[in-house]
Amino acid sequence: NVFEGCSSLKELSVDKWKNLPTVKELFGTGESKLEKIEIGELYGIVSGFCRNLAKLKEFKVNEIVDPSVGDGAFGGCKSLVSFVLPKEVTAIGEKAFENTNISEFNGSAATFVGKRAFAGNTALKKFTFNNAVLTISDGVFDGCTALETVELAPTCKEIGWRSFAGCSALKKIELADKVASLGTECFAECSSLEAVDFPETVEKIGERAFRNCSSLKKIIVPETVTRIESSAFSGCSALAEITVPFIGRYKDSNEQFSIIFGQSGYALPSSLATVTVTGEGTVPDYAFSECGKIK
Repeated sequence: NVFEGCSSLKELSVDKWKNLPTVKELFGTGESKLEKIEIGELYGIVSGFCRNLAKLKEFKVNEIVDPSVGDGAFGGCKSLVSFVLPKEVTAIGEKAFENTNISEFNGSAATFVGKRAFAGNTALKKFTFNNAVLTISDGVFDGCTALETVELAPTCKEIGWRSFAGCSALKKIELADKVASLGTECFAECSSLEAVDFPETVEKIGERAFRNCSSLKKIIVPETVTRIESSAFSGCSALAEITVPFIGRYKDSNEQFSIIFGQSGYALPSSLATVTVTGEGTVPDYAFSECGKIK
């Protein structure tokens, strides 16, 4: 609480940060108006280190032993635009940079990126994953409306729940050749997404995975997919052509074709003209009932 009540303090410079609490704790229950922090020597960035310092714009460390970022370390630092370390970050904890405003971040050395690590960041434009990241964590870029480019590791196997939901600037995503599962709402509300290349390793497409991807015009689901959950493509209002390996959510499901768009034929996009079914199996009764929009 050493700076409690110091409501006008805007810059903090510490030569060696050792045996000190988090920055937030230095201000006790009072509000911090810190805009800039520079630390000469620091062992590591622990959980909650600068949490909810709403005015913080710049954070810099000159020497650091452990360049990992703990859970919620900068969560809620909505003004943060500059984050500088002398080494590449090796791990990013859950909600580490949630609701910050950093536009550039090099994650290529981070072997772990936690849930909602950058969620709500409306400035981040590009992110590259390390080859060791096999699973894209839940909600990691949820609401990152400026995100244009994502480079997944070629070893990536799973896209988590709402990993890229609301990334409205994302136009294309290239899934790694080893991706097997696409989580619930993983690309929901990606309204600029024009193309998705499904590798022939994908086995499951989650519920509402591509909901309201209103720029998607063509979808080709490979025959390796064994399950397409309900409403996976709901709200894909520009879709003109789709290829699927079966009718319904899985082979011989005895369900209507429209279930992957919603609960009835009225959920089909009016633009949908062509449907191709590639796999073997039966066409159930009423499979295309209420699908009069298909040309």
